[in-house]
Amino acid sequence: MSTSETAHIAYNRCFSGDRPVLAENPKTRWSLNVDRHRSCRWCSSLCRRYCYAKAGAGPISFPWAEARQRAAYDLMVSDPERAAGRINREARNLPMLRCFGCGDAAPELWPTLARLTIPWYGYTRNPDAVAAFPGRFVFSMDVSSHAPRGYTWKVAYVRRPGDPVDERADIVFPAHGQRFDIDAVPADPRDCPAVRHRVASCFDCRRWWPRTGHA
Repeated sequence: MSTSETAHIAYNRCFSGDRPVLAENPKTRWSLNVDRHRSCRWCSSLCRRYCYAKAGAGPISFPWAEARQRAAYDLMVSDPERAAGRINREARNLPMLRCFGCGDAAPELWPTLARLTIPWYGYTRNPDAVAAFPGRFVFSMDVSSHAPRGYTWKVAYVRRPGDPVDERADIVFPAHGQRFDIDAVPADPRDCPAVRHRVASCFDCRRWWPRTGHA
């Protein structure tokens, strides 16, 4: 079976409900990922260049993973009620669900988010999403991007070797993976402990989870 045929089957199974729409990985555990090609409209130049969800950057870019992301996006856009029901059921036993490990909180996805009854949070580069869902999102930045004037939300900062420390950051994600040597990024007290391997996953840290839990 070809790669395209495998991806087509994976898409249909995820969209229909035969397979979970949520993804799983050791660091963030369960997460809601969506099609980056249609949802990522607020990318900085560095975000576009170093996106870890691009092909070849890891399991999140495998054909079956991208098929799941497309299915999640299409389901959320075409039927928010059904999409929210699927997500609520799949995440019902989780202490928290991370949204948009891949993709971003585009407005067409908000009707589904508004129907979620399970605890959730996410990272986004869309300032309107932060305003629409207070306390749910951490705003993601890097040296090539900027936060709007007068913002009051939490800020995550992606830092490469050689990038200056951004004092506006509440949490720093040292660049890592295939393209970067994490040891070349100077340590900062705000560094993500999972990236620095001080904890196993977001479930062990919980620092950035919403305090209120449910919507």
